[in-house]
Amino acid sequence: MNTTEILLNIDLAAGTTALVALGMIAVPNIDRIRTFKRALTRRPLRHARERRVVVNGLSRS
Repeated sequence: MNTTEILLNIDLAAGTTALVALGMIAVPNIDRIRTFKRALTRRPLRHARERRVVVNGLSRS
């Protein structure tokens, strides 16, 4: 086993460890991630009931 193979094995082990660590962090927090994503992409809703319609000078709510 030469130096190149040792370095590649260390790199592979480090990458695998990083993926496992990410999985252990992300999987239990999927609900939090989804909630955060929803909060970022949420658009303000238009409330049709709050708008007033004016017909011939009469206002109705």
